[in-house]
Amino acid sequence: MMMKKLLTVTTLALLTTACAGPLCQSRGCKVVLSDSAAKNAPVLFDFDSAKLTAAGESALAPYAEYLNNNAKKTATIAGYTDDRGDATYNLDLSQRRANAAKAYLVEKGVAANRLKTVGYGETNFVADNASAEGRAQNRRIELEFN
Repeated sequence: MMMKKLLTVTTLALLTTACAGPLCQSRGCKVVLSDSAAKNAPVLFDFDSAKLTAAGESALAPYAEYLNNNAKKTATIAGYTDDRGDATYNLDLSQRRANAAKAYLVEKGVAANRLKTVGYGETNFVADNASAEGRAQNRRIELEFN
């Protein structure tokens, strides 16, 4: 199983700093929001739901502010699930979750034409699906800024 390493950024200050570096400017900046089982991590979506929780909205708020303050930046929002359940269903659920994140960002003032969504379902794991914690990390939204 191939697991990717990604930058996790949780505040606007960290995002602004991370996205100002030369690597980010040449290749884009990718951040991850997940339903991590880690202490105090936000739950973005309830089980089998594409509706953002209040904590999920709070987790996305810095990215809305970042995009509103950087009008030339665009973002791709990618949704993922763990490997529990039907693969076709999970693919659809991941797309609906990415769409929900986009809808929230648009509601906060980001122009819809600056946001692209894609659902990847149960692919591109960042953790092992054998544990509850690993599955929580795989249920995620990734935002890539360009």
